[in-house]
Amino acid sequence: QRVWVSAHSGAGLELVGVAVAELLASDTLHQCLLLAPDQGRLRARLYAAKAVLSECAVEGGSSRLEIRASKADLMRLLSHEVDDAEAFLQAGTAPWQSQGVLG
Repeated sequence: QRVWVSAHSGAGLELVGVAVAELLASDTLHQCLLLAPDQGRLRARLYAAKAVLSECAVEGGSSRLEIRASKADLMRLLSHEVDDAEAFLQAGTAPWQSQGVLG
């Protein structure tokens, strides 16, 4: 995310506070999700929610997405697409810090 601030007028300073609060929120998840080729609708929903930070293709047609979103928002998105959202987050995913950089 980017926040623009005017040094002259101070416009945008309130957005800095909002952005910092979002980043520091205890319920924010930053992790990697592996999506199967048939999960294109979920991929589109994650992009529409601006939760995707990066993406790379994986052998076999799957996609690995680096995402950041509040847990509540992510659970709401997943609940429309998978049977068990909590299990989906835990299966084959890990916090982003342990995943390294996607290429």
